[in-house]
Amino acid sequence: MNVRRFVSCVTVACVGLVLGSQAAPVTPGNILVSVDGVIDSSVVHEYTPGGVLVQSFPVEYPISPFPIGEGARDIAIKLGHTDVHVFNGTFDPYLSTLDSTDSTWTHQTMAGWSTVNNVSFGGAAVYGQYVFVTDMGTSGDPEEGIIRFDTTGSGPVRFATSIEPSDVNIGLNGMVYALENGTVHIYDPDTLVFQQSVDLSTALGIGAGDIRSIAANAAGQMFAVDWNGNLYKTDTSGNSLLSVDLFALGHAQSDSLMDVDVSNSGTVVVGDFGSGVVITNENFSTFTSFVAGSLGAFVAAPSYTSADLPLSPVTAVLLAVALVAVSLAAQRRMQQHSQDH
Repeated sequence: MNVRRFVSCVTVACVGLVLGSQAAPVTPGNILVSVDGVIDSSVVHEYTPGGVLVQSFPVEYPISPFPIGEGARDIAIKLGHTDVHVFNGTFDPYLSTLDSTDSTWTHQTMAGWSTVNNVSFGGAAVYGQYVFVTDMGTSGDPEEGIIRFDTTGSGPVRFATSIEPSDVNIGLNGMVYALENGTVHIYDPDTLVFQQSVDLSTALGIGAGDIRSIAANAAGQMFAVDWNGNLYKTDTSGNSLLSVDLFALGHAQSDSLMDVDVSNSGTVVVGDFGSGVVITNENFSTFTSFVAGSLGAFVAAPSYTSADLPLSPVTAVLLAVALVAVSLAAQRRMQQHSQDH
C-alpha cells in the first residue's frame, strides 16, 4: 500500500474513533432503572444522579398479548453505547436489546432459560460484545448456570452449569461475578474458566438467602445488598469494610434491597422492592434517593471495563501521530534501501 494512502487511512480511522466515542444515548453519570409494570408493561427510565427523570423506554416483549409475570428484570449498558440490554421475562425470558438511536428492539433467547419467580432474581451484565444473564432451574426448565449471549450474532453459550445464580455482574476489573445463595462465583468472561468462590454470607455473618445482589469495582472489592435494608462494601475475600442500613436511615423506600451497581466514577446505585433508588459513593458518605415506580427497581450505572474502554480524543490523536511517524520512518527506510541498491 502507498505510504501516504496508509497514513490517510490511519488518520481517518482515528478521527472516527474520536467522534464515535462521544456518542451516548445515556448521559455519562446518569443511571438506568428498570421497573416492572406487573400486569401489562415494563419501563426503563433514565435519571440524573439528582433523581430527575430524563427519558423513558417502554420495554417491548416479543409475544402479544403480554404474558402476566414476564416483566423486565435487570438491565445493562456500557457507557457511551446506544444499546440497552434487558433481562425480559421470568419463565420465558428474552434478552431484549433497545437500540436507542431509532427506538427499535431485538430479542434473543435460549432453550431452557428461566428464572425463579422472585422479584429480585434475574441478573444481566455486559462485557465487550457479550451479555451475561443468570439461569435458574424451574419446572419444565431444569437447566441452570450462566448464559453468555453474543451481540454480534453468534449463538448463546451456557456455562457454569453446576451453579444456580440469581444475580450476575461484570466487575470493573473485567471478571464475571455470579451470586448463588450467598456465595459469589467468579469467572473469566473470555474463556469462561472458573477463578474462585467467595462465601459472602459467612464473611458478613448474614443469612445466605438474604443477599440479593452484588457488584465489584476495579480493585475487586465487592458491594452487596440484603433483604434487610443493608448495603455492604467488602474486600476481595468478602470481609466487611463498610456497611450502612439504608432503610433505617430513611434513604430506601423498603427494607428489601434487590439490586446494586457501581460505576467507574465511584457511584454506587441501589434499587429496592418499593421502587426506591439510592445513589451514594464508595465511602457511603453522601446519599440521594428518589422513587422510580410502584414495585421493584433494578438499576444500572453505565461503566466501562478494561475490555471496552474507548480511546479518549487525546489518546486517539496521539495514536494517529505515532502511526504517522512510524509510517514516515518506514518510508525513509524503504527509500534508503532503494538508494543503497
